[in-house]
Amino acid sequence: MGNMGSQTSSPERDVYELMKALLQKHGKNISGHDLKLILKWVQVKMPTVTASTIFTWELWDDVGVKLWEAATTGNAEA
Repeated sequence: MGNMGSQTSSPERDVYELMKALLQKHGKNISGHDLKLILKWVQVKMPTVTASTIFTWELWDDVGVKLWEAATTGNAEA
C-alpha cells in the first residue's frame, strides 16, 4: 500500500476514501487522522496487504487479533 504519509499515492487515497465512506455508511465514525493511523499500522505490521485484500473480513479479523495482542502486551503503537 506504499507510504500513508503526507505524500500519499492515488491508490492509497482511494483506499482511504472508500474505507472512510464504507465506515460512515455503516454508522462507524472515525476521524481521518485515526483512520490514516490504523491504515499505516496495518501497512507496517502486515506488509503483504494489498488494495484488494484491505477490504476483506479475513484481513480485518487478523488486524483485530494483532491489535489486541499488541495492546495487551504494552505496545504503545496499538
